[in-house]
Amino acid sequence: MLNKREVGEIDRLVSLMSRDMGALIRDNYEYFSSWDRIVIYYDNGQKELTNIVNSAFNSQLSTVEVRKVMPSDYSLFQAADLCCTQELLRSKINSVGLSSSERDFFATEKRSAEQALKRLYFKDLDRERFGS
Repeated sequence: MLNKREVGEIDRLVSLMSRDMGALIRDNYEYFSSWDRIVIYYDNGQKELTNIVNSAFNSQLSTVEVRKVMPSDYSLFQAADLCCTQELLRSKINSVGLSSSERDFFATEKRSAEQALKRLYFKDLDRERFGS
């Protein structure tokens, strides 16, 4: 996971993200090429990400379509967003720690927020991780 603050310049961040996305596709080329068509749904929230995803997939695979979506219309898109949010929370736990509102939200009577997230969310997410 790349940290925008650690990388610094946006151009360097885009370059590193493009490289990582290309490596993901190359490392899993057999999997991606097994599909007749790959459709990428994106909400155009960040223009740089749209460009990275579009160029990385289209430069290495010939059956890619990128479609703009409204998140409320696609439950799979919402599930992907949830997975990304969980990864962000994991990253925060491992670096700066959760905010007080995040700790209040995820804590249970028996577990701290960090323990609850690891046991109730991250465990399932890790089982479904791409490439596992």
